[in-house]
Amino acid sequence: MSDRLSSLLHIYRLQHSQTRRLPARSDLHDRAHVRMRPEDIEALKRAPESLQPMVVLFSTTDASEAVCLRTAETVYVRTSKNAEWMPLRVAASHAYVRGMRVSGTIHRAILRLVRE
Repeated sequence: MSDRLSSLLHIYRLQHSQTRRLPARSDLHDRAHVRMRPEDIEALKRAPESLQPMVVLFSTTDASEAVCLRTAETVYVRTSKNAEWMPLRVAASHAYVRGMRVSGTIHRAILRLVRE
């Protein structure tokens, strides 16, 4: 399998061209962002109470700031500038080390998020 096809971003359809970047925050990361598929963003806006689990790429704003998230921690996502922060619970996380900008610092994680 080629590197491109084996990439987790490819498997979860989280490549830059297929996602939108949204502001995010957590207990330890005030200024972060997530890359999320457009259909997941629309689902958040329409019916958050019936939201299915979604997979996102969470990144810290500073590449030297390591991602530190716990399972069951709350991540807040904002779908637009005027929208309120939407709480989502981390159901699973996986450090994403491919293409690291700062050696030894894992500043991105692939998360499975569910509605609080």
